[in-house]
Amino acid sequence: MTGDGVHNQVGGQARVEQLVQAHTVHVHRYGGGSPSGRTVRQLPAERGPFVDRDRERALLRAAVSRRADGAGPGVERPLIGGVSGLRGIGKTALSVRLAHELADPHYPDGTCYADLDAFRSGNGVVLSDVLAELLDQLDDRSERGAADLRSLHGRYARHTAGRRLIVVLDNVRYEEELETLLPASAHSLVVVTGDRGLTGPDRGEGVVELPLEPLEERHAAELLRQLLKRDDARLADEAAVRDLLRICEGLPQLVKVAAGLLNRHPHSRLARLVERVRAEAEREGTAAMESLFAAAGREAGPDALLLFRLLAWYPAGHFPLQAAVAVLGRGEDAAADAVDDLVELGLLAGREDGRLQLHGLMRGHARRLAERDGTAGEASAAQARLIRWFRRQAERADRLNGAARLRCGTPLGEPRYAPDVEWPDGAAALRWLHEERDALYGCVALAHARGDDTDVWALCEPLWLHFKEHPRHGEASAAFALGVESAGRSGHWRALIRMRCMLAQALWEQGRIERAERELADAGRAAGQLGEDREDRLLLASVREFQGNLCAARGDGRGALAAYEASRAVHLAIGNGYGVLLQTHLMGKAAAGLGEWERAAVLLEEAHTRARELNRERMVGRTAHELARAHRMLGDGGRAAELYALALENAGRRGADQERITILAALAELAEEAGDSGSAAGYRRALRELQSGES
Repeated sequence: MTGDGVHNQVGGQARVEQLVQAHTVHVHRYGGGSPSGRTVRQLPAERGPFVDRDRERALLRAAVSRRADGAGPGVERPLIGGVSGLRGIGKTALSVRLAHELADPHYPDGTCYADLDAFRSGNGVVLSDVLAELLDQLDDRSERGAADLRSLHGRYARHTAGRRLIVVLDNVRYEEELETLLPASAHSLVVVTGDRGLTGPDRGEGVVELPLEPLEERHAAELLRQLLKRDDARLADEAAVRDLLRICEGLPQLVKVAAGLLNRHPHSRLARLVERVRAEAEREGTAAMESLFAAAGREAGPDALLLFRLLAWYPAGHFPLQAAVAVLGRGEDAAADAVDDLVELGLLAGREDGRLQLHGLMRGHARRLAERDGTAGEASAAQARLIRWFRRQAERADRLNGAARLRCGTPLGEPRYAPDVEWPDGAAALRWLHEERDALYGCVALAHARGDDTDVWALCEPLWLHFKEHPRHGEASAAFALGVESAGRSGHWRALIRMRCMLAQALWEQGRIERAERELADAGRAAGQLGEDREDRLLLASVREFQGNLCAARGDGRGALAAYEASRAVHLAIGNGYGVLLQTHLMGKAAAGLGEWERAAVLLEEAHTRARELNRERMVGRTAHELARAHRMLGDGGRAAELYALALENAGRRGADQERITILAALAELAEEAGDSGSAAGYRRALRELQSGES
């Protein structure tokens, strides 16, 4: 984390949308506001034993106490704890431990976590996607539309103002990244990890530097003891223990590898194991650290070594066992044995949530092994297996959440080399998409680099579902742009039209209107050349809908209304009832946006009736909500109240808390307008309970 002042600073081959633009978004209003929203708990689980770091923990606790005693009008920024040090020294473990320790009672509004490396390409980080992730954790999905850095930053500031939160920002490299992601509350704590300390301006009482040194020998020895599977008499050989820990250089990650070796050979003398590591170093001419890895690797079976090499390029920081099965390609039992081997040797970490993680130090060693011992053929085959396995699962998740959605791809069958993921319902499948988002977006880029063009755009199709629920605009626009290129290269014109539409929305929601207009214009021209079969007509109607959405986004209500009407005409002609419902609903919203409330009421009434006839519960609730607003604007408070009540009940059944919050606020206002202060107070009380998580 380096830099002086506030300026753009990006290295590598970062795209334009990755540039850090801190000077354009600093609109924080610290200290003011009032706490609102639910208590959030988004920290990773602590993994394995934890030793020492008492000094650093005491320093931050003291600073938190001072801030609690003295935070007043003169305090303008959240408290910042900067954890810095070498890779493998335990920065993330300490930051997570600190956040768990300090969350209650000092920060009752909750904890958030973001690993910036998950949003980084080269040296550039897509800050808009980080903000979207934090807002998602804060349960703020209330605003779809503008997703440029300034808009997202404004939402983040509003959602964090006055709250007592802990925000953990892992792997921060630049001051600008930190500044943009600070919560807008002097009552919050930000724990930051990075290779280097915070060196920017205005560092004073509000910043606690926590540089980590390698573990002292006694603490490293205690960590080693805790990692061993049993009380080990070999630790009485103090000279051998010192020699082993000297090789580990005080880094907790290396102590875990050393413990894995000891656990693997419970009857071998400790001095003998140390000599093996030293012999490895002399034979290979490598540093002691690398030799420790190599000694552990020699203990692994052939499948474990192969899996370790193949994981060097895995496109995400953590993964489920099923993905390891796909990567290895030798069946579930072989993969489980290989994973157990690597976890026991400390080369792979098992998480409490059942997922697996390859630490940065281990990934570096895996890459060196892959370069030295691997083959291009084994890596290529594993990549193809993983891409197609993720594509298969994403397609299944998409269909569980929208059977009638327009798609261009032909679904893959179940692969022989890895099992499908089992989900009880569509909501669980959607959670899986979000949990695996880094790997899914990474597989799009990997498939494109390999020239697997059909897999590129076919993976993008289900990612549209994730994008609609959890918009990460930087990653989505990059992936959909690859989808456009790959669909064009493969000559699949329907997919090309679909990809252009998806890319256009990701662009206009970032404020990149001109580029979005070009994509939709190209899609529209291509759609006009399609044939007359049902699939072609559906695609044409979809393009017209996207054009209407773009008109609405840029404030052209008349254009939006005309585009939705054109789309509805196509759906009517081919007898697509849901398409007619959706476009009628959008026409009603567009008319409302123009202030044409009578026309809006007629259209929304039709949409509401169609939604009930088609048993589309979500649309029943949405149309009821919007129709209520139209009747309210027309002065029919009684009908508006009935429809709001229906929409509230519907949102409750679906667990749509943000919709419930909006409807309760509208009911409170409606009651006040009618002079019913008692009902208004009841609605506001229910609103507060819902926001605080009590309901």
